Amino acid sequence: MLIDYDLVVLGMGSYAHQLVLAATKLEARVAWVYDQDLRDADLNISQIRQVFSILRNNLQKSPKQKRREVFYREIIPILNQFGNDLDIGGAERRLYLSHYPFAQREILENVQIDRVDVILGEWQFSELSQTKAQDSPLLEVISLDKNNHAHSRKLKSRAYAIANDDLPKRTEYPLGYLTINQLLRLEELPESVTLIGDDAYTCEVAQAVNFLGIKTTLIANHNHILPNVDVAIARTLQAQLEIEGIKIYTQAKVTAIEPLPNGGSKIWLDNQILECDRLLLASNSPNNSSSQFPKHSRIYACNSDLDVHKIINKTLQTSFWNSAKVVQNHITYVATTPPIAQLGKMQSLNSNAVHTLESANELGLCKVICDRQGHVLGASILGDHSKLVIEALNIAMQGKVKVQDLGIADLPAQWQAIKQPRGDRFKLRDWFTFRRDWNI
Repeated sequence: MLIDYDLVVLGMGSYAHQLVLAATKLEARVAWVYDQDLRDADLNISQIRQVFSILRNNLQKSPKQKRREVFYREIIPILNQFGNDLDIGGAERRLYLSHYPFAQREILENVQIDRVDVILGEWQFSELSQTKAQDSPLLEVISLDKNNHAHSRKLKSRAYAIANDDLPKRTEYPLGYLTINQLLRLEELPESVTLIGDDAYTCEVAQAVNFLGIKTTLIANHNHILPNVDVAIARTLQAQLEIEGIKIYTQAKVTAIEPLPNGGSKIWLDNQILECDRLLLASNSPNNSSSQFPKHSRIYACNSDLDVHKIINKTLQTSFWNSAKVVQNHITYVATTPPIAQLGKMQSLNSNAVHTLESANELGLCKVICDRQGHVLGASILGDHSKLVIEALNIAMQGKVKVQDLGIADLPAQWQAIKQPRGDRFKLRDWFTFRRDWNI
């Protein structure tokens, strides 16, 4: 069977559109396959972040105790920006869609203009276990016509990218749980919700729903939230969430969950019992797991900016992309207020063989770890411009640029001072202010 496409993108995750655009710019033959009618489609992580950002801007002047009352009035036009059908229809709905570029339907129509084949249907790989690693798998897509008759179509591509959001694996939940997409479609918000988890996305959702005036509880397994983030920075964000009114239980193990007749939940921890109106899942499915991802050398997961570059580099090789080396630097981004961005795994870098440069000011917190020569090994930042600074440090890390050569004022002299005896280095804790850079 001949190859139909250079790349087939599967799913509507946060990075699907970005990958499709990157491939079409290289004049590749691309198909985009998704399995949900846009009228019922769940928002992906990127879209949910945009929804909460718009809500925060619209409601920040309203008293917190009044936000639940006006939520439904505010959410209708916001969700219609993304192509989700609610109360608005006909010409009024088309007016909403025509003014907002983030509508899913509009995105799909635009990529079709760029000769991308957009296909709606349930998909599965045919005889994947019998396909050799060097051969392209065959994809079967089953679509329904206007009369609900099923039609099968087989596609063959040099590479496939599954771009569904990669959310943390969840345990089994009883009936009565509420997903974040379901919450955004409620006419009346619950008075209280409980989230279980200490990962970045769960913390983002906890802060967002608490802002809406919902009494929010967060149950974390570890001794602080964000266990993969630098301890000092993670604890600072945790303190901020608690100041905002979120009740956080750390080192807490859920032993049982019982649904209540009113739709709420009773949750047993190690030594206490909690009750809430609804158990809220940050993910769209309570049983989401990456273990179901098909294993084949031509099937890729696309869950980050790095994945987009890696897939383009490996599957659509041109002289331009061959010259671009993809470096596997682990970047974590937490879209809270204030946000956190981290480069590398800071927990594995704490030793006598490295230098730690720290700063704390009105712009936030910053920690950069370097080796004895000044090469950046990792960084963790809490502040409004943390993502921009981390991206700049990531470029320096890839290019093996030394921290004393980054061009920040007085940095060479300060780097020399850092190599002084440890007692003298304590005087330098506030040197790394990033004032100029953080005001980009």
